Amino acid sequence: MADGANHTEAHRHVPILQHRQQVVEDAAIGDALQGVGGGPAGVDRRVPQQPGQHRTRLRHSQAAQFLGRNTGPLGVFFRRIAKRKGRNVAVVAAARKLVTIAWHMLKNNEPYRYAQPSTIECKFDRLRVRVTKEKKKGGLPKGSPRPENYGKGRTRAVPALSAVYAANGLPPVQTPRPGEQAMLDCNGLARLRETIETPRRTTKAPNKAKA
Repeated sequence: MADGANHTEAHRHVPILQHRQQVVEDAAIGDALQGVGGGPAGVDRRVPQQPGQHRTRLRHSQAAQFLGRNTGPLGVFFRRIAKRKGRNVAVVAAARKLVTIAWHMLKNNEPYRYAQPSTIECKFDRLRVRVTKEKKKGGLPKGSPRPENYGKGRTRAVPALSAVYAANGLPPVQTPRPGEQAMLDCNGLARLRETIETPRRTTKAPNKAKA
């Protein structure tokens, strides 16, 4: 099965999202954010949750917990909110932003522009194994010459983000719009796109000694 077909098969049951506000309400994050940001203290302004809403909200909130270490725009957004209003508010705000970004990605059929290539590649490898039960074959083809970095320690190739998406049948990464580019420049992330779109090699961590 081709990589693109694997991706389609694995995501066949993703629901069609018609309205951004409905997506946020389904995640039960928008009302929670309003309850934190304004209104009397201790008043729960969330609407009654439908089946699946709690699970959706929990997953996005858990993902937002790790954005403090993110080096991209989401990490900058999380740290700015956490500094002004505290970590709990930052988690809720970041979770809501994740839902909004997901809606735009599905609506515009566009992958995330600021993902780390190595992380995305590992996730697609795990998805491929779940769908096809076949592991990715590594190493050089038989008869290939030794690479230039042979003997210089354990390294791994990190491809460009667009190459990872193309290999897995996803649409190409779009160029940021002027407003988005201005946001990157303002937050010191002007070279982020260049970094994740440049293939490179990184040093692998040494294997832990066996007890």
